[in-house]
Amino acid sequence: IPIKKDKKTRPRTPDFGSDIMAFYQDGVIYLQFAYDLGEVEITVTNELTGEMWQQTEDSAFGSTSIATSTDTGNYYITIVTDDGTCYSGSYSL
Repeated sequence: IPIKKDKKTRPRTPDFGSDIMAFYQDGVIYLQFAYDLGEVEITVTNELTGEMWQQTEDSAFGSTSIATSTDTGNYYITIVTDDGTCYSGSYSL
């Protein structure tokens, strides 16, 4: 039986798990959801140019993709759920 310490009395520790897995291939970001997070708003931003790609999807299907850019640069991705939970990450090309 897994037993965890109550984190309410301790300083916040990093969360190494994720409800979302993502990978990039040929201008497309593929997302897989560990479980239904409800409707999610996905935003990808090119940090140099400010160019953005946005899409809203239902995570109940388990996976989705969003077409972005193949241009060299640094990109930031945010995923916000219906309840306001925010996930984020970054990648470079």
